[in-house]
Amino acid sequence: MNTKNFCTQCNNPLESDALFCSKCGAKVGAATIQSQTVKKPTPIIEPKSSKSGKTTLLLCIFLGMLGAHRFYVGKVWTGILMLLSGGAVGVWVLIDLFLIIKNKFEDKEGNQIELTHNLSKPKESLLLAGSVMAWLAVFMSSVAAVIMYATSSLVTVVDNQLTALQKGQIEKAYSFTSTEFQKNISIDRFKNFVSQFPALINNASSTFSERKMENTTGRLVGVLTAKDGTKTPVAYRLVQENGQWKILDIQILTSLPGAR
Repeated sequence: MNTKNFCTQCNNPLESDALFCSKCGAKVGAATIQSQTVKKPTPIIEPKSSKSGKTTLLLCIFLGMLGAHRFYVGKVWTGILMLLSGGAVGVWVLIDLFLIIKNKFEDKEGNQIELTHNLSKPKESLLLAGSVMAWLAVFMSSVAAVIMYATSSLVTVVDNQLTALQKGQIEKAYSFTSTEFQKNISIDRFKNFVSQFPALINNASSTFSERKMENTTGRLVGVLTAKDGTKTPVAYRLVQENGQWKILDIQILTSLPGAR
């Protein structure tokens, strides 16, 4: 806080040693001096939220597409909208990540949620890049998990057939094939076919790198491993009959698609 003198005629600021007003020319004297107190402007302080910035960021990264970070800060309605839209397939989540790291994300009261304090631009950029990469990893893992869950019924049928073949239960293994398969391939031909491949009749494990399901058809591509270590690339086509998945085709491959 400081004090300045002003001309009483025109309110012009006066220098401390001035004899005349530089604006109106009035003589400076005790009667022509008006003392005014000048206050320094009070800095504007934005209200801070009681919600944790770190918790908000972590919820956005790991459960952002479910709107968890918005529920956490009290934004229930936008949280529900985010949940129903899947975070607008990730775009909304990325926008929120940017706002959180920039300390521009707010709670339901409009209070700022502070994640960092006086963070340098390079460090802020690194934090943003790291958060986006972490979210992408979570997103891709979630997509893979959904695909695996959705196609698990296909894998179950194939595994059940492999188990039956391992036990020598040819008729049971044959029962997992579709009506069309059985019209074209008799049980004797089926038995002769599977007996040629140890990975089918003496299976130890199966892994499928490609899983697809479209309406009433499905496809699995992967590797069958026999107990003696023999690995056989294979492709299965399945079809849904009366609400159950049946094997339509078994194809032994020379190599997996895309493999060199």
